[in-house]
Formats: sequence, structure tokens, C-alpha cells
Amino acid sequence: MERKDKKKLQKHSKRVKRLRVFLPSMAFLFVALLFLWPYLFEQNDKFSLLSSSFMPVLRRSESSMKNARFYSSDRQKEPLMVTADEITQNKKNAKEVFLINPKADFIFSKKMWAHLSSPKGIADKDLKSVYFKDKVMGWSDNGYEMHTSGVRVLEKNKQIKGENPILIFGEKGRLEAEGFLFQGKTLTFENKTSTDVYIKETPLNIKSQKGLKINQEAKTAVYFGDVETKHGSDTLNSQELHLFYRDGEKGIEFYRLLAKKEVVILHQNLKLEGKQAQYDFDSKCVKIFGSPAKAKDKKDTLSAIHLDYFEKENKIVARRNVKLEHLNSVMTADEMTAFLSKNAKGENELTSVDVNDNIVIMTNQETISASKGHYDATKGLLTLAQDVVVKNSSGQVLADEVVMDLNTGLTTLKRKSSKGEKKRIKGLFFPSDKN
Repeated sequence: MERKDKKKLQKHSKRVKRLRVFLPSMAFLFVALLFLWPYLFEQNDKFSLLSSSFMPVLRRSESSMKNARFYSSDRQKEPLMVTADEITQNKKNAKEVFLINPKADFIFSKKMWAHLSSPKGIADKDLKSVYFKDKVMGWSDNGYEMHTSGVRVLEKNKQIKGENPILIFGEKGRLEAEGFLFQGKTLTFENKTSTDVYIKETPLNIKSQKGLKINQEAKTAVYFGDVETKHGSDTLNSQELHLFYRDGEKGIEFYRLLAKKEVVILHQNLKLEGKQAQYDFDSKCVKIFGSPAKAKDKKDTLSAIHLDYFEKENKIVARRNVKLEHLNSVMTADEMTAFLSKNAKGENELTSVDVNDNIVIMTNQETISASKGHYDATKGLLTLAQDVVVKNSSGQVLADEVVMDLNTGLTTLKRKSSKGEKKRIKGLFFPSDKN
């Protein structure tokens, strides 16, 4: 009798030792997910798997164990406690163990505590996995919560996978997705996702239809498929969005957005379009590239290969193949600087444009070229100076200055005087052919 008891005790001890290795390994993987949202963007090795090569299987004579408790630590010697109300052998499958009310308590960086729980779990020897079948909930003392279900932790592949909706929220933000996969330093949220974070106390909401991938090494969060981004009153739509972050004094800082494919930005009543756009949160500058990129308000359209919108100065600098369209008039130049201001409704609108080098304006009646220009958008008046040449079907005229009313089509030519001498406007006219 004593031998049997001794033998039974030895088996029990071996089983407990093996569980102490396997269950903490699973828990460390899963604990990472809870902390990955507020600390997702830190490149570190705080969440580490313990080495584990054995999945415990209870003997038939020892088909269950109640009030199981296991203590362990990770590679940084942070303590972990895993408990279960009961561990039961699956009678139909000797390679599976049922866990009743598994829980894990984890000390993170000696500063924070986290707790995870689920009503049921299944451990599989062949897959080297634990499947949390029902609701999985997590809490941390920094105020974050996680809610999901149907989570599989694969120790062999070092993966956490969930095919059901997941919600993580706390002081710094909120995340919702239809599923997720966490492996290595990459976390992928699948299908429809929604995240809320704060950029200098202004909320940033990003929604995507085809998922989100976060890479800790590259320090990027990439959203895919019909991405809608809202920052304050501004809206950015694109097919792909890259959110860049860095380490700051108070934790992670988001410092840049890069939008790709079918980019549309709505800034009050100003519409910006392009193939690619980059926004810097520090300088508050938007760089838009396209063929062409466009900036539109209710009256005018400014386009170029490269547009820079400076939010602080409320101006747009356009370079390369620049074009300004107003009603039936089209003006091209090497560079234009457009200035905006808020109207009575508080909306941005184009007020004036400075134009430089190789200026050409075309209307239904004439073509005018010059080297310098200024457009008063509030009055619709365009003033051209330096090397002004006006051409129409009758001939061409040289002038020092031309003032065009783009609303009425009226053109006024001026010739400046020097030393009291009046200069005349010079013109070359061609007789029309009459048959």
C-alpha cells in the first residue's frame, strides 16, 4: 500500500512539474496580448516564452486535479502565477486536458499587474496549444481591459490566434477588431478594425475594412482596405495607411501618417487629392504627391505633381506642372503659393495666390504669358507682370502689366512710364483672311 501511494505521489509530482512549465508558457504568450495595446509599440523582449517541450497528460487513475496552482517567472524573472479550479483528463482523447476557470496573474516590469481569466480551456499535447473556449477577459492595474473569446495559444509556433471579435480599451485608447494573430514582434488584427488614440490631446480614429498589422521592429501600424482616418474635424480616406511612432518622454509618440492609394483629405471645405500623402504631426505639414495632386475649394482648383499644405501658415505650395483653374480660365506656372483664410462660417477658402516663372494663362479669347503674377481669389482678379505677352487670333501685344477679371473676362493692359515719359503699348496684329 505504501509503495502504491509513493508511486502515485511520484506521478503526481512529475505531472505538477510538467504543468509548471507548460501552463506558464501559454500564459506568457496570452498576457502579451493584454499589454500589447498600451505598450504595443515598444520594441522590447518583455514577453518571453519559457522553454517547454512536454504537454502533460493525466493518468486514468489520476483523471483530475483540483485547485491547481503553478508559480514561475519569465526570462526577466518577473513572477507569474497560473491557477485553475480543476484540471481534467479528456476521456475520449488522452492527448487533451480540460481546464476549468484558468487564471493568470502577472507582474509586468515590477511596476504593473495583470490578470487574465476564462471559464474553460483545453490543452492539446500534439498541437502544443491551449484553447480558451469561452469568454476571455483581462485587466491590468493601469486601467486597461480586454474582452474576447475563442482564443488559441500555440506554444510550438509562439502564436496567439483569435477568430472572434476582440476589444481592448483604456486611458490611452481603444481597439476593436474581428480577429487577431500575434506572432513574434508582429500583431495582425483581421478584417474590420477600429482604433482610437490621442495625438497631443486630439483624438485620432482610424477604421479599416481589411485589417491592421503592427510591427514592433519597424515601429509602424499599417491599416488596409478603405481606411478612414479622422483627426479633429479633418477626414483622410485611403486604401492603405501607415502610422509611425517613436519612444517619447511619456511613452510612445505618434509622429507621422503616410496614406497610399486613392488619397482624399477633407479639411473643412478644402479638398486635397493625390496618390500618396504624408502628414507630420510636429510640423503640421501635409505633403501630397500625384499625377496630379489637387487642392479644391468651391471656386478654384490647384493641381501639381507635389503639393505642400502648411497648416500653421494656412498655405499651399505647389511645384512641378502647376495649374490653377477658375471657371473657363486655366493658368500654368513652375510654382505657386496659395494662401487661405477662414470665412465668416469658419471654413477655409482660397484668398490669394503668388505665381512665379513660366506663367501661361489661357482663356476662350486669348493666351497670356509672364514671369510674375498675383491672383486675388476674393475678387477674381489676376495681375501679371514682367515680360507680359498677350496673344489672340488678331496678333500679340507687349505690356508691363496685365490685370484680368476672371469672372467677367475683361482684360486691362498697362505700360509703365519712366522719368515722366509715357510709354505706349506695343502690338502686332494680323489681318484676317476673307474669302
